[in-house]
Amino acid sequence: MDNNIRWRIISDLLNLSKDLKGNEIKHQDTVYKIFTEYLGWPTSAISREVKIKQGATNKRVDFVIEKEDLPKIPIEVKTSDSLDSGVEQLGSYMLHLQADLGILIKDSFYFFFDESYGRNIKTLCDAVLIVPFSSTSPSLGDLFLKLLDYSEFNPSVIKSTLIELRDRKIIEEKKSSIKEEIKRIINSEDFVRNAIKSSLYNEGYTIEEHGSIIDDLIENIKVSINYTDMAYNDVNQSRLDNTQRNSSGITHRFLFDGITYTGCSELAYAVIQKFVKTTNCSITDLRDELSRAKITSSVFKPDVDIEGNPRSWPERNKMELPGDGSVIRVYTQWSYYVNNDNFSPILKFAESQGWHIEEI
Repeated sequence: MDNNIRWRIISDLLNLSKDLKGNEIKHQDTVYKIFTEYLGWPTSAISREVKIKQGATNKRVDFVIEKEDLPKIPIEVKTSDSLDSGVEQLGSYMLHLQADLGILIKDSFYFFFDESYGRNIKTLCDAVLIVPFSSTSPSLGDLFLKLLDYSEFNPSVIKSTLIELRDRKIIEEKKSSIKEEIKRIINSEDFVRNAIKSSLYNEGYTIEEHGSIIDDLIENIKVSINYTDMAYNDVNQSRLDNTQRNSSGITHRFLFDGITYTGCSELAYAVIQKFVKTTNCSITDLRDELSRAKITSSVFKPDVDIEGNPRSWPERNKMELPGDGSVIRVYTQWSYYVNNDNFSPILKFAESQGWHIEEI
C-alpha cells in the first residue's frame, strides 16, 4: 500500500477514536489495529496490557513493542479529553523497563527520549518529536512510517533521529535566550546614547572640545527604539525583517514556539522553517504540502530562479532544504492584514501541524 494512503488511513482512524470521551479501550483497539494491520507488526511482537509491579502496586502498560532481541519500547494511550496527560505514567514504565525511548498516543504521536529512563519527562513539552494525526502532513507521515513500520523498525534509528531533533531544539532555545538578552540590551536609551557618542568620537569629534555639547544634545533628545525580532535560517544566517503594519498603523506580533515574531513575514518564515526542520523535506515535498494547505504557490522560489536581491525575495530569506539540498527564498511582502486570503492559510497550516500561534 502506498505510504500516503497508509498515513491517511492511520490519521483518519486515530482522529475518530481519540475523541471517544472516556473510552480509552476503543482508542487502544484502534492503536492495536494500526500496528498489526497497517504497520506490519505480528501479534507476537506487540504485547497489550503488560503487567508490571511498582513497589506494592500492580500496573499495566497499554502496549510494549519488541522486535526480536532489540530493546523494548512502552506505549501509553490516552484519549484527547483525558485530564491526565499520561507522560509521568509513561516515564514510570520507561524506568521499570529501563527503556530510554517511550511513545505516548493521545491527540498526536509523542516520541520521548531520555537517557535517565523516563525520570526527566514530566509534560508533553518534553516530547522530542510530535506527529499530529493529520493526513495533510505526508512528510511527517513518512517519518512516522519509517520509524514504526515493522520491516524498518530499529530503536537505534529512532534514538538517533530523536537525538538529532533534540539537539536542534536545544540550539534554537539557546538562540532564543541570547536573542532576548540582545533585545534587552538594545532596548535601552543609555545603550543608544553611548553608541551615538562612540560613533561621533570615531568620526573625529573629541571629548575635550565637543564632549559637553554632545552630552547636552543627547540628554535633550528622546530616543525611540524600534527593532524587529531576529530569526535564523538553516545555514545559520541572521536575518532581520521589516516590521509590517496595517493601514491603521497597528503592528502584528505573534507568539510561536516561545518566540515573538513581528509582522506576517517573520511568522511565515518561522512556520515554513519549522516544517522543513521537523520533516527534512525536499523542495517537491514542501511544494506539495503547501499546495494541499492552499497556500499560494509564490510563498517561495528556488534560489536559482531569482536574480539579484529583490525586495520580495531578499537574500536573508534563504533556506536550505535537507531532503534534496535545494535552496529557496521565502516571500517577504505579505499583505498587512492577518486574515487576508493569502496569509490566513499559513495560520491554518500551522494549526494542522498541531502548532499554536497566538497574536499578541
